[in-house]
Amino acid sequence: MNRSILTSLFVVALSVLFVSGVMAQQTTAPAPTKENLEKFGEKNFEKFLGKKDNFEKFGGKIEKVDPSTKEVVVQGKDKTMTFSVGDKTKIKEGEKEASFSDLKAGERIFVLYAKEGNKLMAEAISIAHTKG
Repeated sequence: MNRSILTSLFVVALSVLFVSGVMAQQTTAPAPTKENLEKFGEKNFEKFLGKKDNFEKFGGKIEKVDPSTKEVVVQGKDKTMTFSVGDKTKIKEGEKEASFSDLKAGERIFVLYAKEGNKLMAEAISIAHTKG
């Protein structure tokens, strides 16, 4: 009888350890990387990055696109900001890859950026599906 109880307790203990390990793995978020930033839209930038790597987000309507300087002027709710777009800037429209030439005045975008010297460098840009 004692052997049966000990065996049962051992099986229950192993089960608890296994389930605890699986639950701990499911709640761990992946570390943010620059390669997978483009998968996330505006509301996920902050949740995904937190305050790591000094990235910030900004959303609004494009007022002007300047191909000569590769800058985008964006009017947000309370302010206007100008972002430099580099060769490594990821630009997406939904799931589709986009390019600097796809950015048009009047479109709503969300920008993930970092301050580099006196410039605001766009790391990732997400083009919203609607204008206005």
